[in-house]
Amino acid sequence: MDEKNISSAAASALWQRAAQLQAQAAHRLEEQAKERLGTDSTEGLSLTQIKQIASESGIDPDFVQSAFTEALAAPPSPARSPQWERLATYLLGTQQQILEVSQLIPAAPEVVYPMLQQVFSSAAYGLTFYDTLGETLVFDVPPLATQGYSYESLSYYMTTVDIKQLFVTIQPVGIDCCEIKIQGYLQRGRWMNTLGCGSVGGISAGIGGGIGALIGTKALALGGALLAFPGLVGAGLLGAGALWGYRAAYHQGITKGEETLAKLLRIVAAQIRTKGAFPLPQVKQKATESMDTSFLIGL
Repeated sequence: MDEKNISSAAASALWQRAAQLQAQAAHRLEEQAKERLGTDSTEGLSLTQIKQIASESGIDPDFVQSAFTEALAAPPSPARSPQWERLATYLLGTQQQILEVSQLIPAAPEVVYPMLQQVFSSAAYGLTFYDTLGETLVFDVPPLATQGYSYESLSYYMTTVDIKQLFVTIQPVGIDCCEIKIQGYLQRGRWMNTLGCGSVGGISAGIGGGIGALIGTKALALGGALLAFPGLVGAGLLGAGALWGYRAAYHQGITKGEETLAKLLRIVAAQIRTKGAFPLPQVKQKATESMDTSFLIGL
């Protein structure tokens, strides 16, 4: 096999084998952890020890750090049953648990940190540094009101999926280069939006049922079952339409949120390349604000 010209079939086989090797490494990691701790031991391990065991088993320690950060950062929530998860996936149309974007920056971390803070805290984003979790920086997402309820702002899309904090890691890659990764955890948003989606769908279905019953009664009185049927079907679609609309809004929050965060990282990279020579973007105000102002002036 020529390493410079690998067929798609051979590539697929390599990926499958790599996945098997990674699974075997995970199994070795579990066995080594049992040996180190003992099955009945109540003693714990440090994160450094866990990374060392992972490395010895063929697991990249960076994945251990990412898993540790996720465990700390993920908002606490009660365990959900498989039935609940299936319901959430059905209503929301996705199993996605994490919103994540990354960007390679051709600069050392000591150059990236100050520019990151400058761009993140700019008026267009308003992110506030909150704390650190190991090597991860934690930023608070601003309330929607602070950005003028702009429908294109980061806080608007984060509010849609109920993300209140973003977690940022800066990982050196080679010499004078690093990768910035931003993560937002969707567990709380998934829970809240599932409840909201179910409630909206239920209310709409109830309204549709009531309208359908009224139409059906009138139609039956006037012309029989054939006249009642279209009214009942049309009213019944109201609930399905509401569910579709809620799901679409949730998906837009995730998609636009990822796009906005990716743009944020591109701005950081551009500011570093130009040494901050150009002004940072400002908040886009809603188009309706000018309409409201004109209306008040007319009065």
